[in-house]
Amino acid sequence: METQKLMCADGVFKALDYGKEVTIRKGRRNILLGNLIFENIDTNEQAHVWVNNVMYCRLKDVPLELLEYDGFSDVENALECMKDFYPDMTYETEVTVVKFNLKHI
Repeated sequence: METQKLMCADGVFKALDYGKEVTIRKGRRNILLGNLIFENIDTNEQAHVWVNNVMYCRLKDVPLELLEYDGFSDVENALECMKDFYPDMTYETEVTVVKFNLKHI
C-alpha cells in the first residue's frame, strides 16, 4: 500500500516542529490509521507522522481541545483561519480531524 500524503502550507508544516498534533481538513477525507506524510507545498519538505485517530464531524462540533491542538483558540478562530484555504467553509461544514504523532526517522 502506498503511504498516504497530505499537502500543507509552509506555516502549518513548520508548526510540526512546535508540537502540532492535529490537522483539520474540509470534507470527509479517507485517512487511515498508520503512516502519513505531510508535504510542504512551498519547499517539498516532508515529515512522517503516525495517525492514531480520525474523526468526522461538523466544524462547530470539533472539541475545543482538538481545535487548540491545531493552533486555534476556539471554533470562531478556526472558521476565520480555515476560510483562507476553504472560502466556502461554514460552521456546518463536515471536516476530517486527524490526530497524529510526529515520527523521528
